[in-house]
Amino acid sequence: MSSSLDSGIISGKRPPRAHARHDASQEVTKNDTASVACPDGGETGGSEELIPAGAVTFGLEYRTLRGGEEEGVCIHVYGNEIEGPDKELLRFDCFRVAPHYHYRNAPVKKNERLMLDFTAEGDALAWTLDKIRNRLPIMLLRCEAENIARKVDQRDIDAALPKIVAWAETKTHNRG
Repeated sequence: MSSSLDSGIISGKRPPRAHARHDASQEVTKNDTASVACPDGGETGGSEELIPAGAVTFGLEYRTLRGGEEEGVCIHVYGNEIEGPDKELLRFDCFRVAPHYHYRNAPVKKNERLMLDFTAEGDALAWTLDKIRNRLPIMLLRCEAENIARKVDQRDIDAALPKIVAWAETKTHNRG
């Protein structure tokens, strides 16, 4: 199974990702690409790690914006049963300067961006991991992805989290 970057643009945001269906028994895979320019002036740091977790798949990448003025871990949550190439439902941009997250759902034309308050919430990556661990189904409901939210199995999420943490630690340590 492979995943590739679609060249289309939704609402002037970065290109949506084409994403194949996965099941929880799959191992971590890579969407091997060179650095990819994004419409928001940033680029990814190469391949995207894909971690299947039952009803969802996590996509992990390191993004750099505006020539390095902004950078950080980006965690996508893809709905495996969404039709079409854009399966992204949540995106957590754990950026150094302006961390934020998106509630997305291409079939219903949803893309709601919310800034993260560092003073109130603390570290963006720790906040994101907490939300994935403890609030993923309710966040998927806000994305209008009720069927996927109902199919999330916490055991699949718990199995994926150590892989996400290990990947993020490697990327943030490599960036200094």
